[in-house]
Amino acid sequence: MNLSIGSVLSRMMDMVRQRLGALVGLAVVYYVLQIILSVMFAGMIGASMMTMGSASPMDLNLGIGVILGGLVFYVIFLLLYFAQSVAMTHHASPILAPDFGQSFMVGLKSLLTLFGLTLLMIVAYIAFVIVAGIAALPFAMMGETGSQLFAVLLLIVSLYFACRLALVMPVIAVDEVKNPITAIRRSWVLTRGNALKIFLAYLVFSIILIVALFALFAAFGGSVFALVDPANGMSAMGSGLIVGMILVFMLLMIVVYVVMTAFMASLHAALAGPETVAETFG
Repeated sequence: MNLSIGSVLSRMMDMVRQRLGALVGLAVVYYVLQIILSVMFAGMIGASMMTMGSASPMDLNLGIGVILGGLVFYVIFLLLYFAQSVAMTHHASPILAPDFGQSFMVGLKSLLTLFGLTLLMIVAYIAFVIVAGIAALPFAMMGETGSQLFAVLLLIVSLYFACRLALVMPVIAVDEVKNPITAIRRSWVLTRGNALKIFLAYLVFSIILIVALFALFAAFGGSVFALVDPANGMSAMGSGLIVGMILVFMLLMIVVYVVMTAFMASLHAALAGPETVAETFG
């Protein structure tokens, strides 16, 4: 399917305007889940440290348990972050009209798929590093010029694979694919012949986002400096305003996340079309 960058950006803005409240709500709910998980883990660590204080120095079981617990916490935290992206992408899709609860549950139901996808990506990354290391040997024999040429080629190849796999998350979110291998295959099919346009779409989107954020940060920074009296420091009112600005900044970051997920959903819609809803991909 032909990809129009302007159409993708236009759809993205439409979705942000129409569903901003629900998308922010989804982000906040998943952030709350992550905070609850973090508090539980911190409590577990605190209790473990107190127990270790009275344990024998030779008893390593508790220490190993803490390390394993930390690993499990990190994995669950990461999966919740991915599930948040899935839920928001599902809700931001132009080819769907979901309610809040439906999108929230799609995120939670994707946890097992996301776990499998993470494992596959780790294996693929290791394989890619090994292959790249072997391929780098003849370039290394060419000296500095060869190394620079290989770095450029490696960047191009990496960007190509990133563009071909750009729709894996939207496929899981919108098409509700449960098999991670099928999700990867589906993304590969949808992006065929459009890798360059996908790269350009991400480039244009990134430039617009960076410029907008820079302008906002400049405005925030100017406001903060204006509140500071060089002789007397910052007033109580100024301190309160800064706290308010921090809260606004946090909300702004959530909105940026909303825009990013809306972009991914719109990119998927442009390449998949509404007919994808009626298909089953296993």
